[in-house]
Amino acid sequence: MVTFSKLLDGVAYDSVADISGLKIKGVSNDSRKVKEGDLFVCMGGAEDDGHAHALEAQMLGAAAIVAERETESSLPTAIVTNSRRAYSKICQNFFENPHKKLKIVTIIGTNGKTTTSYMTEHLLKKVGYKTGVIGTLGYKILDEKHETDLTTPDSYVINRILARMVRAGVEIAIMEVSAHAIAQDRLYGITSDISIFTNISEDHLDYFCDFRHYYDTKLSFFKKENTKSAIINSDDVLGRELYKSAEIPIITYGIDEPSDVFALDIERKEGGTSFIVNVFDEIYEMFLPMYGKYNVYNAIAAITLVKLLKVPMPVICENLQKLPPIPGRFNVFNYKNAKIIVDFAHTPDGLEKLLDAAREISEGKVVLVFGCGGERDKIKRPLMGKIAARLADRVILTEDNSRREAPSEIIADIAGGMRESGNFEIVPDRREAVEYAAGLLCDGDVLVVAGKGAEKYIERGDRRIKYSDVDEALLLSRGEK
Repeated sequence: MVTFSKLLDGVAYDSVADISGLKIKGVSNDSRKVKEGDLFVCMGGAEDDGHAHALEAQMLGAAAIVAERETESSLPTAIVTNSRRAYSKICQNFFENPHKKLKIVTIIGTNGKTTTSYMTEHLLKKVGYKTGVIGTLGYKILDEKHETDLTTPDSYVINRILARMVRAGVEIAIMEVSAHAIAQDRLYGITSDISIFTNISEDHLDYFCDFRHYYDTKLSFFKKENTKSAIINSDDVLGRELYKSAEIPIITYGIDEPSDVFALDIERKEGGTSFIVNVFDEIYEMFLPMYGKYNVYNAIAAITLVKLLKVPMPVICENLQKLPPIPGRFNVFNYKNAKIIVDFAHTPDGLEKLLDAAREISEGKVVLVFGCGGERDKIKRPLMGKIAARLADRVILTEDNSRREAPSEIIADIAGGMRESGNFEIVPDRREAVEYAAGLLCDGDVLVVAGKGAEKYIERGDRRIKYSDVDEALLLSRGEK
């Protein structure tokens, strides 16, 4: 247990009662999950304002309240200006500020966060660093893997995981940071040692309404109170804008624009990609066991970070070529005399880069299976359809995580960007779509299955149905389908 006043360290508040000796057993911002002795933090919100549930939390056994205004509860209450920021600080205090005992690396961007985080983790582990990762694929503490629902979890979950990392002896925590997490102050009060900016392209406009808001949210993280330094992709137009405006030390990386670390002579080879990297005027030949120019960007971001941590370049070169497959990120499976690629690409920019990379390794046609998520950014659906029609020889439209939206309506939105091409078919069931598409392959063809990557389910309505693109590709490659 922790005293209420201890939890409020670093939080500006007014108290409506004496809270000095009050003991707190846990912290919650969801009244439905409150337990006896918990502190309930009322989150403001247009749709579901937590202040309206303070009395409910009291009835479930809450010991105290944090809120932005007075509530119907008669419990000891601390009034704060911003309850989201207060909640983040309170969660840090509850777990004894584990972030202060770790080196924190954060990765921000629309695409490439997961691949860059796993590359970084691999290169660091190979030289003896004890690492932890939090991101889209869940979280890892050393070699122990766990699932999470969000790329960047709730503040309480983040700090609970970081505390577990500290207990396990982790030295460096690598975190993917989503735009939602930034907007909701989930990391407020945690200062990164180094942050990587990968890129920004259209995504999540269902939440952020317009691209500028989404972009401004991402870039708002690059302030001295959030990160001590940054590694920025100078080939990204908005990355260059960030470089000009940021007030923190910045190192740039890229391929096409002048930068501190850059790659050149990129060539597709059997099993991956070779390139020359110039790292602060040290020049080395590299081999990456992944395809696509966009993965070279991810690699040089990871190389830059690891080099800043004093890992010698010859060691980085040796270990990069030993990179294991990253779940759901350009995973390549042999199927008869063709190939199947499974990738998480779920944005217009991500799909375009994926199909460009698939074309590089195809000796025949490129067949694409994909859909879009329901109850999410509808604007990108016809845009992705247009990209698919332009870059794939044949497209099979299917379901993704439809949630509570009709799959037929989602598919119709995608098809709206493809009407003039006529090179698409609709197979609503995803498993059937993948099997059907595999049956279309000839020698040298490539089948791209995009959008879900390593996910192990399809969300339909309020249910999660067991399904995996990776498992389907494995079964096909083994001749079991």
